Amino acid sequence: MNPRIVYLLGLTLTWLAPTLYAAEPVMFDKTKTYCFGRYLVDIPVEAELKGQGNTYQGARIASEKMGTAALQARIDQKIKDLKARTYAASYYQFNKEIKLEKNGTILLGYDDPFNTPMYSIDTFKWDWGWAFTTSKGAYDDQQIDSLVSRFSTYLRSLRYRDQRDIPTEPGICIKNGFIANDGKTPQAENASLAFQLKKNPDVWIRIESNVLFRSQPSL
Repeated sequence: MNPRIVYLLGLTLTWLAPTLYAAEPVMFDKTKTYCFGRYLVDIPVEAELKGQGNTYQGARIASEKMGTAALQARIDQKIKDLKARTYAASYYQFNKEIKLEKNGTILLGYDDPFNTPMYSIDTFKWDWGWAFTTSKGAYDDQQIDSLVSRFSTYLRSLRYRDQRDIPTEPGICIKNGFIANDGKTPQAENASLAFQLKKNPDVWIRIESNVLFRSQPSL
């Protein structure tokens, strides 16, 4: 496991620098460990988590507390939008629905503007009361089979994770989720956290990790 990292990025300050310097040792006396992306980071307990973002293969991963019926209704609506080629489906046409084990679903949309075939990919996964979704286009038709394979692996490896849990196996921490992954396959990953100091609300801490590919596991 890599050493813990602490990045203080994008600080917005409204007091004089000497005041901040004097407070730093006290601020870091008590910290809390967060898992984001493939890393662990220690943040002052005074900092309150305000936002968390993750992307996989360029698609933003959304995490929502939701029942299976509500998620299925969302899938059905997306299929309806694709078949009708509505604005909500970015005018892609329904191409295929792929059902995976462990409550995973992939929807493919297709378009051919200016004789340039392209696809959209929507993914859905439910686990322990949480729904994880992605939605993105346009993907090159020459890479669609490889991308479907990657998203299938992603869905099979994705599971619910309590925000306080620190996994011991290699993988990627996302909001209320974890993607088991050894990091050996090249892939685009992004993770970010945003915090606000409770006693000093004008101070924000932002942490971001961008990984185009990895050759070794880190977590």
